[in-house]
Amino acid sequence: MSKIVRYKGFRFKVLISVCVSLSLYTSINAQVTYPKRAGGPIGEAPKVGSFNSVGTLNKVEYSTGTLNVNIPLYEVKVHDISVPISISYSALGIKVGQEAGAPGMGWELNAGGNLTARINGLNDNDGSSSQIKSTSNIALNPDNNTNHRNLLGLAMDGKADYAWDTYSYTVPSGAGRFTASGLTFPYDPTLKIDFQYKRLTTGNGLIHDFTSGDDILTTTRKNYDENSPGSSNLRLLNSSERWNVRKSSTPEFGLARIISQKFRDTVKFEYETLSSVSSSTGIPDRTRITTTESMGLNKKIAVNPNGTLSNVDGAYYFMQEPVVSQTKVEVMNHRRLKAIIYATGKVLFDYRSTDVLGRDVLTYVTIYQKTGSVYNLLKKYVFNYGDYVNDLQ
Repeated sequence: MSKIVRYKGFRFKVLISVCVSLSLYTSINAQVTYPKRAGGPIGEAPKVGSFNSVGTLNKVEYSTGTLNVNIPLYEVKVHDISVPISISYSALGIKVGQEAGAPGMGWELNAGGNLTARINGLNDNDGSSSQIKSTSNIALNPDNNTNHRNLLGLAMDGKADYAWDTYSYTVPSGAGRFTASGLTFPYDPTLKIDFQYKRLTTGNGLIHDFTSGDDILTTTRKNYDENSPGSSNLRLLNSSERWNVRKSSTPEFGLARIISQKFRDTVKFEYETLSSVSSSTGIPDRTRITTTESMGLNKKIAVNPNGTLSNVDGAYYFMQEPVVSQTKVEVMNHRRLKAIIYATGKVLFDYRSTDVLGRDVLTYVTIYQKTGSVYNLLKKYVFNYGDYVNDLQ
């Protein structure tokens, strides 16, 4: 017999009290009983205790005092492959410009994994690397070496690379960072990296393949540029040129499959691609512009003939001309998780058109058990997004 669990969600209303609201919701959900299901490769249904306040609200990060809220929905279990599916809430508060996750504002859907690049300088994969990037330390001497001085100037101006790009990965069994050269953070000698094919093999012998995910374009506005390469003379750029000076594409990757080398099992992750980011697809324009204005202060200090400094303790500072910089971030392509497929079942994720605060709105998580070639409904979670204030009355 299948079971349907309904969640009351919220997206536009401000949380007055996280603890109060969660205790109300969990007390309602605690009335739902979960008949014992078969274990093994089929998976495990969450226990009732996982939904009460004791099970979800007493996990505090001792170093920060942050309350960790995590609600398990299901666990895909195929021999040595385990994929927990849950929703979690961040108790750090809602920040300006923060966008809602798929289950609601402050909530995130945890299922599968991802691989995200952090571009340091220029993208290592577009042929723009330079001699600043190296596996060994370089003794730069810009004061006496003209080449070093010019190279540092190019790096500061965004025209030369200066460091390896780093990649952050998250898989069901753990997380970490690495570079294409093989460096890992934290150090993990058991992690095998096949960067060309976006494949990670963890210490437990599981192979994790990644596929293309969100494609994010970052553009920096620049008002001035040198008249010619290496020139110290600057020219004011036209308005049409200012957003075309510095561009970098930051690719993200989603977990495509987990392969067990021991049991030859495979868990696949399927995604929905939204390449046309516009209102017609239900996905709003994902352009975000951040503007920063800085105003420097300096003090006039003179160097005496004997090498000492004068006016160090002067009471007056001089204000410099404000410097305004802007960074534009655009999501060119968006992919979202649609299904997890495995030998004895599947988990489907359904969404509706997004709201103004988020890109995805999760409506259903449906779990099927496979018998022969037939899929039978095992469990279904329904996410309702209504008026949060009225829901409490």
